[in-house]
Amino acid sequence: MVKGRVCLTFDVEEFTSFDDYCENSKYSNSTFFSAEGVTKLLKLLDKYDVKATFFVTGYFAENEPAIVKKIYSSGHEIASHSYRDEDHSKFDYSQTFKAISKSKQILGRLTCDKVSGFRMPGFSVNSYLSDVLKELDFKYDSSVHPAIVPGHYYNLFEKKDIYLFDGLSEIPLSVMPFFRCPISFLWMRILGNRFTSFGADLNLIMGRPAVLYFHPWEFVKLPNIKGVPGYITYNCGDKFFRQLEKFILRFKGCKFSKLVDLIKI
Repeated sequence: MVKGRVCLTFDVEEFTSFDDYCENSKYSNSTFFSAEGVTKLLKLLDKYDVKATFFVTGYFAENEPAIVKKIYSSGHEIASHSYRDEDHSKFDYSQTFKAISKSKQILGRLTCDKVSGFRMPGFSVNSYLSDVLKELDFKYDSSVHPAIVPGHYYNLFEKKDIYLFDGLSEIPLSVMPFFRCPISFLWMRILGNRFTSFGADLNLIMGRPAVLYFHPWEFVKLPNIKGVPGYITYNCGDKFFRQLEKFILRFKGCKFSKLVDLIKI
């Protein structure tokens, strides 16, 4: 197995597809599933002494402050995922600044620490992002997904290595190097650990860290909800939880790192 750095990142957000369902069920709100997933993940990461980065929305933090404090006290990095899980691509400067600033303030109060990293929800970057992040004194961004997914992304020319952009460090998500196919999240659930492990190995061979992303709700058994596509919830729950554990064991010879540690190398 190739040695190197493996970075597990989790986008901790409200599950907006379940808003109406949660209002009329035993579930308190749309943060319920992510909160349950984080609780499971923290136990797994602690079991193997793995440190990770959690990109948290301000809305989630307001609704689940104890969970955010637990993530931080467990030694993981808390980074910003803006205020709500929504498309920012059409936001103007003022809207972008307000959403990110609000998130950073909420997370900073809960952790009593500086929030250095940011990831845009849905990778919906806009032309104001780098200026806003610099003004708010972020140190890195991880909103670039250099993938090709018909109907979603066509980032053929995005860089796959960590690079500086307008004074910020950009830490892209890992993809299959030659085909630019994503290797984490839904693709790991559908295509399995061998596919993701092979993609991670290729990135490590090329001298890059393997940067993967997931959502805590993926590790929870989700109810069937009208209007939510089946592929969104496919293989979620304990099955995917076991997949992640096997992945961690597969790469136990590597150093699992928080993203903020990559920019200090």
